[in-house]
Amino acid sequence: MEVYIRQYRAWDCLFNGTIRVEVHAYRGMDKALVYTGNFTLNDLPIHVAWSIPGEGYPERYKLTVSAIDGGSVVDLFQWVLFVAEPPRLNATLTTDKDAYRAGETLRLIIVNYGEEPILVGRPYTVYRLVNDTWVLCRRLTPSAWTAEAYLVPGGLNFTLTISLEGAEPGVYKIVKKVYGYRDPVGMLLETRFVVEP
Repeated sequence: MEVYIRQYRAWDCLFNGTIRVEVHAYRGMDKALVYTGNFTLNDLPIHVAWSIPGEGYPERYKLTVSAIDGGSVVDLFQWVLFVAEPPRLNATLTTDKDAYRAGETLRLIIVNYGEEPILVGRPYTVYRLVNDTWVLCRRLTPSAWTAEAYLVPGGLNFTLTISLEGAEPGVYKIVKKVYGYRDPVGMLLETRFVVEP
């Protein structure tokens, strides 16, 4: 989270005090100071940044900006940020078979087991196992994609087809990213399959 405090327009005022910025984190009724800073008008613009931790994140934050002159608060701004629990994505990626022959069509199945809808696009990446190392398979990974996005509600699935035309025998994996409807971070899914000689 970032806060910028700027002078909106030129002013002529007698304020010569301190601008105090405080950020408190709240968990239930417990409060903890996570940031404090004192500034003057000469410090403008002011930039304050802090991070929301991943695990055990606070339920809310309160930002307080105070103008203090002569030991008294002469102006005050407060803002409360409520932190929503991150959505729990629960999706799988499978193929319709474990083994294929070159030239067959693979069906890639994404199942949404969670309650949160997921967003699925067309992009995926295919890798081939070569000498114990996963190497990008350019033959099976398209270089361009259309930009559709499909919403898959909880309990439903989405299927893509992949042509294995020209695939060499070996072990492959497909990696695909899906996103929660309210989660821009998303999660990576992968599955393996074999192309037989």
